[in-house]
Amino acid sequence: MSNRIKRMAHFASRNRFAIAVSFIYLCLVFCNYVWLRLDTYPLLWDSGAHFFESVRIFDLLQQKGPGFIFDLPGMNREYPFFVPLVAAAFYGFTGISEDAAVFISGSVFLAVLMFSVYGIAKRLRDERTGLLASFLIASYPMIFAHSRVFMYDLPLTAM
Repeated sequence: MSNRIKRMAHFASRNRFAIAVSFIYLCLVFCNYVWLRLDTYPLLWDSGAHFFESVRIFDLLQQKGPGFIFDLPGMNREYPFFVPLVAAAFYGFTGISEDAAVFISGSVFLAVLMFSVYGIAKRLRDERTGLLASFLIASYPMIFAHSRVFMYDLPLTAM
């Protein structure tokens, strides 16, 4: 048993900065969850349209199975379908709701953004710089605000 604890302690000490980024990410996801539980406003304008697009994709997935992929490019000619597709992929687990769409989209793309910025800065300088860059990008007011709405700004920033 003590050998396992030593290995876990060694792993934690080697990856302490990545664990810190993960902790910051989990705190932000928890804050978004609490905010979405308290929020009572519906999704408006583009945000609502993107949500309905994800519901249409989920319905298409249920009706056609894997063959739904061939109908995706013709569904919406204004916006790409990847962001609603990511949300629709989780509706089987979470159920269809505006809050689920916002939470899924925000969580997935915030993770992509934070960990990719961490990796880039770690590669350019060191792990401390990666941690600082990841924290800074996640705490920008625009990034934090767009992780709470179903818009394409956060996914585009993350990509």
